[in-house]
Amino acid sequence: MKKKKRIKRKPGRKSILYFDKTTEVSIITFLGLENSREREDVYGKKILPAMEKLAESLIYVYGFKSPIMSTPELISECCYFLYNSLHKWSPDRGSKAFSYFNVVAKNFLINTTNSHRKKSFKHVYLDDINGIKGDIKKQLSEFIELPSTEDVMIREERRQEQIQRVKKIRSMLHDDKDLITISAVERLFDSAQELDFINKQSIYIYLVEISGLEKKVITKSMSKIRKAYAEILREEKKNES
Repeated sequence: MKKKKRIKRKPGRKSILYFDKTTEVSIITFLGLENSREREDVYGKKILPAMEKLAESLIYVYGFKSPIMSTPELISECCYFLYNSLHKWSPDRGSKAFSYFNVVAKNFLINTTNSHRKKSFKHVYLDDINGIKGDIKKQLSEFIELPSTEDVMIREERRQEQIQRVKKIRSMLHDDKDLITISAVERLFDSAQELDFINKQSIYIYLVEISGLEKKVITKSMSKIRKAYAEILREEKKNES
């Protein structure tokens, strides 16, 4: 078994901080500027280098790889996503800029590389469909088979039912943070088909990202939302009987 390569720092040598307090101050300055040229100057000189290093570090540490993108392209895409997420962070919410954007970047890389692997899997088989075995071809045909019109209608009806339940839950909430969380859940429903979630944790990370709340606050609010959801289901069953 091949051992992992361990990186040893030289004694007395400090690590270089690429995303520090200066970067956070630059982001605050960027958000406060209205002149587009001034914003571009601050972003290009003081924020982008830190974002690039952040993305590069996450790719290196967690081994993110895309079958359809090179590492530099993946870093570039991640930085573009972070740029569009700058306005979602605020120092008033209690989280440090590095902590927030570290989570946002990691979530982006998880979803993007996972999506790319799925696309690559489909393309590998479709490009050589005549050269594969019968049993695999059968599995592939089932995998890419489009759902029937009836299935599509049933799925959409169920989706609409869930959306109506979420609206009912909103009417049962009163705390501002709970309302922000339920708004994030509504956005999740709207964009669910465009996202690739690999586990429950990545859903929570996405909710943290779009709501701007801390994870512990989201967890507390989601507990209230689940209780309200269970109450709605009990009421629906009672009305059916």
